[in-house]
Amino acid sequence: MLLKKYVLSTCLLSSVIVLLLSCNEPSTIGLELVEDDQIELQFKADVPFEMGTVALDSLLLYGTPPNAPTSFLSLPVLFCGDMEDPIFGKSKASIYAQLTLDFLSPNYRLAPYEVKSVELILPYSSDMAFYGDTTETMDLEVFQLSERLRNFENYYSSQDFNFRPTSIGRASILPTPRTPKTLIRNNGDGTFDTLSLRYEKIPIAESVGRVLLDIDSLTYTSDSSFIDVFNGVHIRAANGTRSMLGFNLQEANAGLLVSYDTVGTGGEPLQYLYPFVAPSNGFFVPYRTVRFARFEHNYDNVLVGDALGNSPTRNDLAFTQGLAGVNTVITFTDLTELKNIIVNKATLELRVASLDGSRNDIFPPAEQVLLYEVKGDGTLELIEDFSLAGLAISEIADATGGKLIFNALDTQLVRYNLNLSSHFQRIITGRATNQIAVQITGTPTSNFLIIQGSAKAAQASRTIFGTPEHPRFKPTFKLIYTKY
Repeated sequence: MLLKKYVLSTCLLSSVIVLLLSCNEPSTIGLELVEDDQIELQFKADVPFEMGTVALDSLLLYGTPPNAPTSFLSLPVLFCGDMEDPIFGKSKASIYAQLTLDFLSPNYRLAPYEVKSVELILPYSSDMAFYGDTTETMDLEVFQLSERLRNFENYYSSQDFNFRPTSIGRASILPTPRTPKTLIRNNGDGTFDTLSLRYEKIPIAESVGRVLLDIDSLTYTSDSSFIDVFNGVHIRAANGTRSMLGFNLQEANAGLLVSYDTVGTGGEPLQYLYPFVAPSNGFFVPYRTVRFARFEHNYDNVLVGDALGNSPTRNDLAFTQGLAGVNTVITFTDLTELKNIIVNKATLELRVASLDGSRNDIFPPAEQVLLYEVKGDGTLELIEDFSLAGLAISEIADATGGKLIFNALDTQLVRYNLNLSSHFQRIITGRATNQIAVQITGTPTSNFLIIQGSAKAAQASRTIFGTPEHPRFKPTFKLIYTKY
């Protein structure tokens, strides 16, 4: 049951979308069509459905979605790591990013220049800075791209690009995603800014700084010309750990920081930051740089692998994962008894399976999941119960459910409750397929990323569900309806 490509349908539900008043209040979809003396609410808790696990080929992570030609997609957090999970196997995330110019050329003083230091500054994301084990050291290495990325192209999570074989920087990092560090910036006018940031830095070869400072002044007049000369960087983990680091390359101090001065000059060196994102002074639209992550997932010899394929050997568990990992798919198998009904409320409760060796203490379940219709061509479309019109990201769980409900006393009660009343009515009437995908989301993200289905790439978490075949962690689907 492998869905070949999850490029999401972005039809913004041109038909009227019913917003649920609350996940705790039953929807009254269609009841106004029935006379008062005809209403007879019925309850059903044995609607048959199956749960399975499907792998994704790729996700759009940078560019313009095919069905949203006036919109632009870019992730707010980029992950880096080589994570080893006892249930989900190996997940690799690496970063491709262009560097660009600050407002001014670094030629403040007369050449020849003497490079004092070169450092790659990587601020943590404020919301999803880390996932996994903070006690393990991660080795990060940096390479110089040898291929020009184009900011008008679309880039997907499975794409790889050419880079020079010798690394230009490397650091062993014991992650400190919650601890601010001091970063001192020289403004070049005798003043200094002392900043408090949560970030990591990677020392870069001084030869890179010399190359950058020796670039001719004409190249420094254009971001595009500069990127033609210095194509960008590739950042990856050099060792396997039980963790992922989440960086925000859009932060103002993110980039390649070169400290330099004229040869023979004493005192504090000057600094020039080659940022990942071009700054704006409010008078022009800054140059759009390319920044995205490549994801690789290997499920060999782990439980997730046993649940994949047309003939899985494990059907009592289903799995969903962030990055470009697997999704859970639910299939309603026999709805013949539910013809000619009006759905009053349809709720799905998914139980989180607690397994021996799953290490949920290190790899906790996702904080938020959403439901997408699996269209006939395999694409996904956010179900209308999760319409985002007028909703902030923080309000999604209140309006539609899908937020993790934790129970410290009984692991059997850790669960997600999801409302799909409007969508189930569409399934019954044949206006939607009988399959829905359960996909991870959460902050940091945006309405647009959620609609596109790319929000999962800004999460590194995972969740294990029990299926209807599981003896302890069975899901339930409850339906209140009126027959006419």
